[in-house]
Amino acid sequence: MREWGYVFSNEWMKMIHRPRFWVILIIAVVLGAAISITLYMWEKEFAVRNTIGGMEKRISNAEQYLHKLKKESENGSPSSMTKERIEIQEKSVRNLKKKLERMRRLKSDDWNEVVKEDLAKLTAKMEKQSTDRSEAMDPFQKKQWQTNIASKRELQYHLRQDIPSVSEAAEQETIILPIPHFSEALVIPEWQYSILSMLFALLAMMTIASITFLSSTLFKSPMVSAGTALAAVIAGYILVQKMEDGRWLFWLFSVHLNPGNNWSGQLSANLKSDLSLGTGVTVLSVWTGISLLTAIYYFRKKDILNA
Repeated sequence: MREWGYVFSNEWMKMIHRPRFWVILIIAVVLGAAISITLYMWEKEFAVRNTIGGMEKRISNAEQYLHKLKKESENGSPSSMTKERIEIQEKSVRNLKKKLERMRRLKSDDWNEVVKEDLAKLTAKMEKQSTDRSEAMDPFQKKQWQTNIASKRELQYHLRQDIPSVSEAAEQETIILPIPHFSEALVIPEWQYSILSMLFALLAMMTIASITFLSSTLFKSPMVSAGTALAAVIAGYILVQKMEDGRWLFWLFSVHLNPGNNWSGQLSANLKSDLSLGTGVTVLSVWTGISLLTAIYYFRKKDILNA
């Protein structure tokens, strides 16, 4: 271990004295800040659009556009396409007004009645689905079923804890996020989901780093080693996109590079196979362990310090 410490210290000292290291670090920080600011602005705009004030503005804009379409239709000979656009816009205005009325009720003292109505509708829907439910359900139908379970538990949680349905009001800080999967459905705070998702993403990055480390020990050229690791990631991604049945691809690390999809059941639905979060974490851990052990074995065989 002492030799490993010497190697790490030596390589670190050489790295920080290279100007291009600081150039790359600054570029990475700038890009990270730019992406973070962009995502923040998108989320802020989405949040504003789904407040009561934002919804009123959307309705006003939609009504103005509808008035414009009707005026154009009155001034000229209305075509079938124009009539269809007017019908679509009228339907859109009605739906927005329903959403606004719902948001106002959720912000009032009558919010629990809205949640009870939703719970009754969802329960009736699930009872109807349960009559047709069988063991032969495909992953997409399973995901729909578990999504309904998650939504039902979320509504029950709001009623039991006497907490308004904040995901609809969009003006509260605490958000309850349903996590559906085939065997269970969880309702957890969004902050907890975000932190755990970042930890799982860190495991995926460690897997890629370990594979890159293995490539660097097998090939002398840094470009070849980095290119090999990158090619493995790209090839695995393309293979996943082209395959309709993913039951034979579960062992590929590139399938599980976004463990959040494993957790939510999205990956299982896309690949039509039961790929749980445990499966993803296990596959990534195995790839990381094998890559690191193999790299250490070859690294120890090389006489790096006396080279």
